[in-house]
Amino acid sequence: MPALAEKQIAARTNARTVIDRIAGLVHPRDGHRKILAMIEGYIDETGIHEGAKVCVVCGFFGGKGQWRKFERDWRAALDKHNVPLEKFHALNLVGRDGKRHGFFHGWTDQQFNALMGDLAAAITSYKISPVTHAIVIADFDSFPLIHRRFFTGAEIRGGRIVNSGCPNKPYFAPFMNCIKRIASYAPVGGKAHFFFGLDRPFGKYAAALYKILKTGPTLTSVAFRERLGDIAFPLAKETPQLQAADLLAYLTTQHVEERLAAGNFNSPPYGWLKQCLVRTHVHADHSIIERASLAETIRLTHEYSGDWEGPEDEKDLPD
Repeated sequence: MPALAEKQIAARTNARTVIDRIAGLVHPRDGHRKILAMIEGYIDETGIHEGAKVCVVCGFFGGKGQWRKFERDWRAALDKHNVPLEKFHALNLVGRDGKRHGFFHGWTDQQFNALMGDLAAAITSYKISPVTHAIVIADFDSFPLIHRRFFTGAEIRGGRIVNSGCPNKPYFAPFMNCIKRIASYAPVGGKAHFFFGLDRPFGKYAAALYKILKTGPTLTSVAFRERLGDIAFPLAKETPQLQAADLLAYLTTQHVEERLAAGNFNSPPYGWLKQCLVRTHVHADHSIIERASLAETIRLTHEYSGDWEGPEDEKDLPD
């Protein structure tokens, strides 16, 4: 056997997740179906760059054993189509402009669909479940500062907003939704561990926002906050799980941008995105945050907390 092939086999045999803990089955107490006590979520994003129309934060979660099986199949799919693991980038495969770039430049539709079919099979063959949360940035920016503070983690107590939130970071809202949805599948006493790509700018944002969620006031339930486990930053070019999250992020971005252009956010996913979402647990694991849903959120807070913004001339001033 050639030395290179032996090294590749050895690397795959020795590959481990960053957090290698035994997972047990429990009966969750929050209304979800039975799920692993220790789960791992792999998260990626698109749209935190200047000029983006939408920001998407999404990924997959599941137990360690399911992730191992997935990783075996993902690597096998890339090998089958002669794609080196480190050359896989969803942006190059899916493309923002409908064209394929980088390693995938010149690929035919037949090659593309064959690879996508095998990758989708790797994702859906095991108990790996998706979450996708997106926000329309212009819609977020159209709201006054005090509302944007609330959308990004500030709380209402005693009829007043009591902390600053992250009003200039629209991606905090889908990030918060994504983390909360995944953590909700870990029962009280269990943990959800999260992995983000270190080789992308999102890594530093993820670390800062995760700290806010874990230690700040944005999750009022201490029991829920205690489900948030460790975070780690493996390289996406070496981590099939993050590559799957990357693929989901770009497919979701295409869907949301199409819905934005059509002015209709109710159209269901189709094509490869639909295939990747078949293991969705509940509808709430996916959301598109746009003007109507943001306005409805504010209306509901008024219903429960009254006019918490204060006098009109104070509505754009932070505490």
